[in-house]
Parts: sequence; C-alpha cells; structure tokens
Amino acid sequence: MNNLFALFVGVNTYAHIRRPLTGCINDVNRMEAFFQKHVAGSFTFHSRTLTNIDATKAGIVNAFEEHLLRNDLKPGDVLLYYFSGHGAEEAAHPAFWHDEPNRKLQVLACQDSNLETGKNFLADKELRYLIHKAAKPGVEVVAIFDCCHSGDNTRNLTVNAVERLAGAVRQRDWSDFIFADEISSEMIRQSSLKEVLPQGIHMQLAACDSHESAYEKQEHGGFFTTALLAELEQCRGDISYLELKNRTRNRIRGMNLDKYARPQTPQLFAFDGKPETWRELSKSLFKTFLGGVIREKPIASQVYFNQQLQRWEVDKGAAYGVTKTWQNVPQQITVTIPGQGTELASVEQVFPGFAIIEFEPYARVSTRERYDAFVPSLMSRVLPFYFQGDDAEKQAFLGKISTTELQKNSLKCVDSAAQAEVCLLPKEGAWTLTNPGDHRPLTAPVAFHEPEKLLSQLKSISRWAFAKNLQKNPASEIPDEAFDIRISQNG
Repeated sequence: MNNLFALFVGVNTYAHIRRPLTGCINDVNRMEAFFQKHVAGSFTFHSRTLTNIDATKAGIVNAFEEHLLRNDLKPGDVLLYYFSGHGAEEAAHPAFWHDEPNRKLQVLACQDSNLETGKNFLADKELRYLIHKAAKPGVEVVAIFDCCHSGDNTRNLTVNAVERLAGAVRQRDWSDFIFADEISSEMIRQSSLKEVLPQGIHMQLAACDSHESAYEKQEHGGFFTTALLAELEQCRGDISYLELKNRTRNRIRGMNLDKYARPQTPQLFAFDGKPETWRELSKSLFKTFLGGVIREKPIASQVYFNQQLQRWEVDKGAAYGVTKTWQNVPQQITVTIPGQGTELASVEQVFPGFAIIEFEPYARVSTRERYDAFVPSLMSRVLPFYFQGDDAEKQAFLGKISTTELQKNSLKCVDSAAQAEVCLLPKEGAWTLTNPGDHRPLTAPVAFHEPEKLLSQLKSISRWAFAKNLQKNPASEIPDEAFDIRISQNG
C-alpha cells in the first residue's frame, strides 16, 4: 500500500503580530480528520501537526525535513503540506529582482515572525527549496495554503472591518534564508533561478490571488478550507485538480461573506518538471487529487446562491458551452431538489466560467443549499448525422432511440449526407461512423442490435466537435496555435 505523509500547520496566535486569528487550528483539525477518514484503504496515513507555539519557522522547517524529506518513498506515495495562518509580502533581496518584477517575495507568517525585524518569515523561495528536495520520481507533492498572499493584507475576519498586517516585511539579510549555506546570492545573479534553485514537481492550491485577501469565519475556520473540504467530501477525492479549484471557487462565491469582504479567488499552480510553458503544465491540472488519472464520468453542473451579489448561478459558463438559448428557444436547466423532484430555471446571463440563472416562481429551493443541475447545451453542439444504406436499419435504430433522447444529447438525424457532419455506414451487420464521402471508420463498428452503444459514440463525437469548434468563435482573440489536441493511447 502506498503512503501519504502529511504535515499540517496552523497558527492562531503570534508572538509579534498583533492581529490573532481564530480558525486556523480548526482548519488543521478538519483537514487531518478528512484524510484520516477517507484515505484508509488507499494509503497508509502518516500525519504530523504543528500549531501555535510549535509552529515557529525553525519548527516548521525541521518538521518538513524530518517528516517529508524521505529516502524511503516509492512511486505512488504522496507528500502533503498544509498551512493555515497569516500571509504577507517581503521586499525581495536584489538577487531575485530579475525573477520578481515587483521586487516582492510571498511569505508565510510563522508563530515567531517579526514585522519590525523582518525575521522568521518562511519565503516562497524557501518553500521552493524544500519542495525540490522532497520531490522524487513518481511521488505526488501537494501544497495547500489558506492564507493571504497580498502585500499588506492579513487573513481577515469577516465579522467587521479589521486591521491589516501593519506594513510590508522588510528585506532580509541573505544569511536568513534556510539555503544560505548552500546557495549564494552571487550564484543566482551569475546564472538563473531555475538552474540554482530549481522547482520540484508539485501541485499547489492557494486560497486567493496575490492581490486578494483570504477570509475566515470566527472560530469556525477559513472559507477556502471549508469550501475545499466540502467539495472533497462530496466527491470523495475523485476529482481533478482543475475541477476542484473551479468548484471551490464557486462554492466560496455562494458563501455568506459580509459587506466588508472582497473577492477571494482560489488559485492552482502545477509544475510537472517539463519546460515551463502553459502547454506542458496544463496536463497536470487534469490529474485526480492526490495523483492518478481521473475516471471517466459525466460532466456535472451545480447551482448555488451567490450571497454577496444575491443571485442564483450555475458553475459552468460559455467555456463549457452554456448559452442563453438552445435549439432556437430560451434555454432551461433542470435542477434536482433532493427528495422533492426537480425545478426549472432559465439562463439569464452567461460569463466564461459561470452563468446567472433565474428560477420559475415558487420554486422549492433554499439559498443555503447547492443543487445538481442538467444543462442541455453543456459541452455540446447539435451534431447532424445521416444514415447511409438500407432504411430498415435506420428505422430499427430510431425505433429504439427516441427523438427526445436524440435532442437531449444534441443529435439530429438529417436527410442527406450533404447536411451531415457524420455518416453511419452499414456493413456486415454493424454501423461504422465515417465522415461524409469518406468510408474510413472514425470508431470501432457497432452491431445493429446495440443502439445504446452507437448513441454513446455519437454523443462523444458531439462533445469533441464542441471542443474542436471553440477556436472558430469569430469574437475570440485566442490564436490558433493556442489549441493543441493530442491523442493518448492506453496500451
């Protein structure tokens, strides 16, 4: 059985920072409880926790080195580092100015961090150093941060406007970096950060963007951690990193932040050891949480009430094919109300990542709940197909697959090959899908008596057609070379 080694750090009270927090230790306890509950059977779980007085900079670095820098790791093992507390920015040492245009380092505030002296903050470059040392071939390294990353913001309380972290952290002396004895500032100046201080293969989830604050609800915990755990609980970890980030973001949008709270947008970063281009990095985003390949399952949508803007939203937008109209009529989505059936809602306004919806009058919905939803246009466009050959086989298929089923799956049977994008060619008791005027098969043949399998192939082609045509949007400024379709074969 593979191993999961986890280090959880939470800091509520600080020795030299006046603004205490109230929910960080609870964040740590909830995160640890989730993994203890759900990784049994998949991993042997090894956890270590540091809170408050134990979470000094030296304490965190020592625990990281002792618990996560291991020589007994094997492919399939997972290393997890979780931090909940204050965050800040530090004036960067001149050696990093080439790689940090704003001349700032993002830092975590340890229990003994000191704003006046600039001592004992754990910088992003130090975490980079530690993660590189921890990373091993085939080992998943995951870092999760529920803290601020902006210049002078703390992780704020949401009950009132509160004091921000007072001022930026001053530039430290090079000797204060944990790698100072191994790496000199001159080595970075004369070479490059990537060569002297390389990144290790890892995934990173952060509570907010670099210019935003992360919020917590008094004593309960961080909004980011709460939303993240809710999504992980719902899918038991069977979710890609990208979808987890998106769903966590939308769940935060539905939380009851007060009027003082500004937007909080969770971030995801992946480094898989290949050249640092988005084309390569993006592959890792589709891996399942804690490693592996995501299992095929339907693309789902969820509906939630945006508490800040007081409106209902669905967590998919134009990038997923959501439109105001579908098949020439206003689009309605079907929302499942557990134990009560379904309700209908119309799509009022569409944005790239979400859409605003409006329920029909007297709908049985609660603004405190999230609901699963079916969006007809999701990842679809109407795919016209044509039956070649004997009409008897065509009628046999249409006799088992209703017109309603075809419409639901964005398929339309047309009367000629000239109108079609895909043709069904009968041969030796089976259907073969081809392009019009081309007898070369697009898929494996499907026997006449398996109409559901043929329907599944048509649905799959319809979704590929949607993805293929994304770049044909005349209003888009995305260049053709930004799209890259690759075929992967298993065996």
